[in-house]
Parts: sequence; C-alpha cells; structure tokens
Amino acid sequence: MVFFPKYPLLMPHRTIFKGYIEEGEGQQPIRKTVDWVEEIGGFEDKLKYAAKHSFLLSAGFAIVDIRAVSKLTERNAQLARFAFYTVPITLGAVGWMGGVELGKSFLGKDSVMAWAGGAVIPGGIYGIWRRALHKGCTSTAFFAFIGAAYQHSTNMNYTNTFLFHNLDNPNVIHPWNPFTRDYSAWNITQQGTDKEWSHITEGIQASDPGPSWKKWEDEK
Repeated sequence: MVFFPKYPLLMPHRTIFKGYIEEGEGQQPIRKTVDWVEEIGGFEDKLKYAAKHSFLLSAGFAIVDIRAVSKLTERNAQLARFAFYTVPITLGAVGWMGGVELGKSFLGKDSVMAWAGGAVIPGGIYGIWRRALHKGCTSTAFFAFIGAAYQHSTNMNYTNTFLFHNLDNPNVIHPWNPFTRDYSAWNITQQGTDKEWSHITEGIQASDPGPSWKKWEDEK
C-alpha cells in the first residue's frame, strides 16, 4: 500500500508508507519452498542422514543423562544406559525415513499419507521402548502430524519448518536480527499503532495519536 497525501503542496515533504506486499514494483521474487528431505539424496543417503543425526542427538542426550542425571560410575551401567537411548532413537529415525520412502514409492513424492504411514514405525518403536501400547499410539499420531504438516506445507509453498519463519523472503527485514526487531514491554511503544498501543499505562505514557490518515482524509 502506498499513501500519498491528498494535498501534497501543503506539506514540505511527502511521506510514502509502504505496507507488507509480495508482488509489484520493487519487490524481489520469493523462491519456492524447498523440500529439503528430497534434497538429501537417494534412499541410502536419506537413511545415512537419519542414522547419523539421530545417533548424535541421542548420544548427546545419553551422555548428559549419565554424567549429570543418573551419575553412573560403573562402566557396564554406563554402556547399558548409553544403548538404552541411542538404539531405539536411532532405529526410530531410520525406520521413519525408510517407511516414508517406501510410502512415497507407491503414493508419490508429494504424498502426505506417506509421512503419516511411515510414522507407524517410530511410534511402534517408542511404544516398545516405553513398554506402553497407548504411548506408541499417541507417538504415532504425533509423528504423523509432524510429517503431514511438513509435506503439506511443502506442497502448498508454505514455510516448511517449525524452527524458523519467513527467512527466505528478501522483502522482509531479517526477523531474528536483534537490531531491527521491535521490542516493547506490555506492548508499550514510542509510536502507537492499532495493534501495538497499550492501554495498561494510560495516563503515564503519551496518548494514542490515532491513525495518521485522519490528518489528511475525511473519515467519510
């Protein structure tokens, strides 16, 4: 949105307000959402990726548990505790990736149901690991939701990650840059806007100036 004053000759300077838009003059194209799982490589590459990262994650968790939580000192107990975490988590990740790839071979690479079906493997492993059938069912539903949300977001060209948001839009200032973000306590800001102005501290801070367009346009 571009705003031009109704009577520009009465103003010494013309101010242009540009809203959040994704198309039009001056806008850089936003690249299509990338299916990063497919970019890993072939079937073997994906299994190696899942095995490597899940083992490193589970190994780190196991070491912290052995050193700081359980505080085990006997070597056999440490090895058993290490295997208790690394084996099921690694098998679950590799099984999930393998199950998803198997489902994609029948249903297609963009299939949401392939992710939902592949979630049965890590969910079943978790149920056996925790010795509780109901936990296996709930974890299967959780993994299915995560995988289906990822594939649906990829197919619909949405942001397909739960960790970062809108990082590939070149038209938006980096949302995680601490020097460009708008920080406020209880939505108290120097410039009051319709969504940011706080009514908690009325009487202490300056009153809401209202929309700027009212200075130049008739409400009717």
